[in-house]
Amino acid sequence: MRRYSKLLPLLVCLTGSLASAEEPVPGEHATPIDPLAHEAAGEAHAQTPGQFISHHVADSYEWEFEYPGLLRKFGVTAASPVIHIGQMFSFLKFEREPGACALGLPEGYKMVPAIGKVANGCVDMRPSKAHLMMFFAGMLVLVIGFAFGNRKKDALVPQGRGQNLWEAFIQFIRDELAYKNIGVDKGDKYVPFLASLFIFILAMNWLGLVPGFFSATGSIAITAGLAVCTFFVSQYAAIRSAGIVGYLAHLTGGMIDQVLKKGQSPLMRVMFLVLTLLFIPIELVGLLVRPFVLTMRLFANMFAGHMVLFSVLALALVGGGVWYGFSFLIGTVIYVFETFVGVLQAFVFSLLSAIYIGLAEDMGHHGEDHSGTQDEHAKAAHH
Repeated sequence: MRRYSKLLPLLVCLTGSLASAEEPVPGEHATPIDPLAHEAAGEAHAQTPGQFISHHVADSYEWEFEYPGLLRKFGVTAASPVIHIGQMFSFLKFEREPGACALGLPEGYKMVPAIGKVANGCVDMRPSKAHLMMFFAGMLVLVIGFAFGNRKKDALVPQGRGQNLWEAFIQFIRDELAYKNIGVDKGDKYVPFLASLFIFILAMNWLGLVPGFFSATGSIAITAGLAVCTFFVSQYAAIRSAGIVGYLAHLTGGMIDQVLKKGQSPLMRVMFLVLTLLFIPIELVGLLVRPFVLTMRLFANMFAGHMVLFSVLALALVGGGVWYGFSFLIGTVIYVFETFVGVLQAFVFSLLSAIYIGLAEDMGHHGEDHSGTQDEHAKAAHH
């Protein structure tokens, strides 16, 4: 259990540091639309479905605890409490010159606003709502792990329902993910990473379904941070398995071995050298596509699920009356489905990570001479 408890904080810290590059939306001083405040002031509630959806699915520097709409029937007219995260952590915003963070983005930085802010002389390290949800999920997993972990080292058989459930989970990760995709001989050392990854993503997915909380995996920066963690682990596995020379040779598609092969004719040597130059960018693109796939798959599924859920709930704003019951009924079905999707996406992310690590571990076996093995198979087939 100690192996997993040490790995999870590292995973959270790495993800948090990588995720700090995202620019939350809306802006840092945006004030959430509060229908109760409008009603208390005697104004018409002008919140549109688009504003309702974007307010609940977009990351920001403010965390609002909304009152259920039914409380208005009981005379509750107070505005919903809001935690201004950006103001609380304003000391983490560094400006080269006063007002640098408020400047518009330079040309060419619209797609990467965080880098554009750095170019303006603004380094903004303040956590957003997604960051807080991520750290809450990490602490929740640590509490569960320590509560149900095997603290009795002399006990060979786990006791208690919680501990048995935790042991079954670890065994599932070991047998179904690590052993089947990495190998029995090498899979054990990656079980802590895969188990931490699975339970950490699951906690973030399910935390977003709790009223008043936010899904951290609905932020592309969080999923990108997790994907980069998997990328570094897989590259470490590849270098450890094949060695730095074998790793670099693999990036050439194995053509460099033919270039350096003794007795090779000059013409063939030149041809293989040209192929080497072609394979290098192809292999590099293949390596970079993997974290991109992990990032977009998890982000798109979780973000789209919350968009659908709040789109259905927004029907009550448009139609009112009977639409309240319809949106509640359909929303409940989607909510239950999202609970299952949270488990599925955590499993798929961990499964793909195990596959990438397994491919990296197999890199050390490329180019080995299997002629002896082939002869043995031929003899066995002959008999």
